[in-house]
Amino acid sequence: MNVLHIANSYGGTEVYTELFSALDRAGCGQRVFVPLNARNHDRLGRQLIDFRTEGSALHYSTCLKRWHRYWYGAKIATVVRAAEQWMAGARPDIIHAHTAFFDGAVAHELSKRLDIPYVVAVRNTDVDAYYAKFWWKRGYFLDILREAARIVFISPKYRENFLSKKIPGKWSGELETKSVVIPNGVRDGYLANRHRHAPAPGKPVTVVYAGGFFERKGLRETIQACDSLRAEGLDLRVVAIGRGLPFRPKDAAYAAEMETMAASRPWVVLKDHMDAGKLMDEYRAGDLFAMPSARETFGLVYVEALSQGLPVIYATDEGFDEYRPDGEIGRAARAKDAGEIARAIRAILSDYAGCAARVGSLELATDFSWNGIAGKYLALYSECERKMR
Repeated sequence: MNVLHIANSYGGTEVYTELFSALDRAGCGQRVFVPLNARNHDRLGRQLIDFRTEGSALHYSTCLKRWHRYWYGAKIATVVRAAEQWMAGARPDIIHAHTAFFDGAVAHELSKRLDIPYVVAVRNTDVDAYYAKFWWKRGYFLDILREAARIVFISPKYRENFLSKKIPGKWSGELETKSVVIPNGVRDGYLANRHRHAPAPGKPVTVVYAGGFFERKGLRETIQACDSLRAEGLDLRVVAIGRGLPFRPKDAAYAAEMETMAASRPWVVLKDHMDAGKLMDEYRAGDLFAMPSARETFGLVYVEALSQGLPVIYATDEGFDEYRPDGEIGRAARAKDAGEIARAIRAILSDYAGCAARVGSLELATDFSWNGIAGKYLALYSECERKMR
């Protein structure tokens, strides 16, 4: 099996590196094309992979200019030409587009020229950027989805929200039949080094946050929730990790606000972004994890925290919601609602021993090991390729 990946977000997250490396270990041939826009040329050469499978390669393309962000059709045409030139006549068995309306558009056009199937993944950038702002292209976006061999969603809740709220009713059923849920995985270190938490929280109770310091992630409201609970007499502290998170959107004003909030609250500790080993230690030292994030496709930090024994607080109706029934391994709370976040913390603490025990018994490797996820993708590729014969 030989796959052409179109992955404009490569280099901004390690998710792609982990997936492509797992596919490589399984013997899958891969050519990875990364079209960089003018704002992320700092990713050039980042996260290179030493492929074992013959013929595999990764290529960063700087074909896009600043003006392409305003001219969608020219942007896609430019990337298609650059991808064809790099492929130099090579013919993959399948194309995997890692976003639907940028990478997917490139895959859609290449598929018409090469007569090979493609699969697309639907992510937040598709919904919040392209689908919301390029409303006049929605007919074309629908064509991309309808002509894809398969549509991949990261979570069941995200699939439900997208198909029910964004797609016209007459097409949602058709797209649902070709959709599949395949989550992202977490690093093997988290799964190989599981930690079970004690049946009682520490004193003070430590609420851990891990993510970028920008507004939709809900750090401000988490601190405000702890303000109100401390006023009721609960001894709480917040450890927020992620200052200076690289290759993510920056919000200097919000980050400064978090620094100001922490300066007036000695029980709030802000820490820099850190590697997985150190972050694992922070999870183990905590008592529960909170990131009530809006517009979250899934959020692997929840799985990381669960692997180290922490009950989790996540946003209602976002990607992680309904992974398990509410109350089983944590609590859902409306994003940007400090009152709901406070109630979620209170609810977890009222059943802490039971919640921590259920977290410790989760079979996370079944759903979130990269080798297992690579196997699911290989089966999906083979199915799509067979249907084209």
